[in-house]
Amino acid sequence: MKSFTVASAALALASGTMATQQAHFCFQNGQNGYNLTVPADGTVVTTEIEVDINIIIIADFNAHDNCHFTWGGSAANTPPTMEFQVGQNGAQQLVVDPPSIITSLSCGGTCIPTSAKCYDSQSGQNLGTCCAGYCENDVCKSW
Repeated sequence: MKSFTVASAALALASGTMATQQAHFCFQNGQNGYNLTVPADGTVVTTEIEVDINIIIIADFNAHDNCHFTWGGSAANTPPTMEFQVGQNGAQQLVVDPPSIITSLSCGGTCIPTSAKCYDSQSGQNLGTCCAGYCENDVCKSW
């Protein structure tokens, strides 16, 4: 499996601030997988992967709603559809149809990790989107 990692220039903006959340992707085309880490700060990251991708696996970020994909090849003018699924291991999957080249992507926002509080029942406020699951009994649960 090949791996590409992009470091965020803003991992710690100032003392006491939270680091930029990272989204970890595995792009698959048949039996090959390509890993890529993307900061969730809006930075556009080129993939350097020149093959048609049919499945995108994301274990720790709500990429379907919070990431933008740029397509190459025949999909540059007519982007493919991406269907959300939950894989057998509980990870989020985006099924790309037809399989297409992803030239770059960017992600923004934050999400709440599994087992963390997602709803404040005292104030009645939703605290955010769960990264890899759903909010139940005020806590993010895995798919």
